[in-house]
Amino acid sequence: MNFTEAVEAAMEAKGMSKADLARATHRSYQYISDLLKGERRWHEGIINEVCAALGIQIEFNHQP
Repeated sequence: MNFTEAVEAAMEAKGMSKADLARATHRSYQYISDLLKGERRWHEGIINEVCAALGIQIEFNHQP
């Protein structure tokens, strides 16, 4: 599962819409929508904001 899929699963589990996530992260709806559609790249700042808003932690695993 990639990060976008994990975010979408967490949003679904919490009944959170894109608009809810945008409000929780103080980002625009369009920005969140673009991230989830893959039209923008995730960066450390927004990853941390989204994780805090969703109450999730992520772990990166390097697979050779």
